[in-house]
Amino acid sequence: MSKRWLTGYVRGTKAIATANKFEKHCAKYRNWGAWALALVERNRKLADRKKGHRGGREFCAHGHSYAIYGKSYLQGDGRWHRQCLACVSFRHSNPTHIPKPELVERVRAAVIAGTRVSALTDRHSATFVCDFRQIRAIRRLHQDIAETIDRNSQRPRLLVSRPAIIRSTNLREPILTGVIAAPADPLFTLADQTISRSMPTHIRRDAVVMLAAALWLGEVRSEDVVQAGKIFVRAAWKENSVDRRLISLDAPAFRDGNTSLVETISIGDWS
Repeated sequence: MSKRWLTGYVRGTKAIATANKFEKHCAKYRNWGAWALALVERNRKLADRKKGHRGGREFCAHGHSYAIYGKSYLQGDGRWHRQCLACVSFRHSNPTHIPKPELVERVRAAVIAGTRVSALTDRHSATFVCDFRQIRAIRRLHQDIAETIDRNSQRPRLLVSRPAIIRSTNLREPILTGVIAAPADPLFTLADQTISRSMPTHIRRDAVVMLAAALWLGEVRSEDVVQAGKIFVRAAWKENSVDRRLISLDAPAFRDGNTSLVETISIGDWS
């Protein structure tokens, strides 16, 4: 018996001793315990070999040795089943499948019309009739269909070149987008390359504009652009990082307007 049989864990068996009592007995009598544990482990391995369908067998139902011909596992009904490779090879070389008569007539009509096997077995095609296993069985049982299939396969394929499609997008007229392409300004490019792109977008945009304006007006020279860029970045941070809670409500909301800030505050800001 294995340990599960001794302790009654197998359905339909009666426990001889509990698992705790068996372990304590093996620990108290060391010589007997080592001998008992070795036998229990051997019995467990023998029981595992016998589990499942034909679990402990070394030959298939037809007498083929698994050690010589090999075996594979096939999953069906949620369980794994062993199958003999010699039997699988024999079934493939000697098929016994017989297709239905209506399927045979459909295949016969299709091959007489000139349809190839590749079109008959293509599941994504409108000419699909059956899979290739059915075609092979029909060829084995019906010689006339097999000869027609061979003649169709020897016919040259008619390759029709696809006509050139003139898309309407190729005939579009120019569309006014509102963006006019112009040559890049060297001073603005210099200002844009000087200010780091790791800064927030609103800070970097103001700093680039101020630096470019200073370069256009001649207030900053090209060789001093790095030091001037740092000054304009600090100015952009100072102008855009003011806490709105510390601004007076009577102050103008916009730089070039007289509208007070209190007139632009929404109800959500008050809450």
